Amino acid sequence: MILQSMIVSSIELLSLLRPHRKERKF
Repeated sequence: MILQSMIVSSIELLSLLRPHRKERKF
């Protein structure tokens, strides 16, 4: 589904924007 891919891409963008000290994989 396109919606799912958009959600995944948005999550990746957020992770890149926010300097995450702890790496969590969904």
